[in-house]
Amino acid sequence: MLYDSEALAEPVRILWHRNYQQGWGSADRLGWAECTRPLYMIDGFATQAAPGEKIEYTVPDMSGRPWTRAWEEYFEKNMERPKEVLDLGFK
Repeated sequence: MLYDSEALAEPVRILWHRNYQQGWGSADRLGWAECTRPLYMIDGFATQAAPGEKIEYTVPDMSGRPWTRAWEEYFEKNMERPKEVLDLGFK
């Protein structure tokens, strides 16, 4: 059960992967399973890599804007930003 007194009015139950043939009182507790997707940025695209496959990988700076950097590096090569500031009316 998840409970955050500031964000939730009542606890939230997670019913994912529940065996519905068992009753609430007799069902086993849900175990922890870490979900790790084998996705790596290869040539600017999120690409799956199979276990044991060797790839060249640059660890992104997650405190910055990693997908913005990848977009600029792979898809905006030889492009220049506009010289003038675009006024969208925001203050």
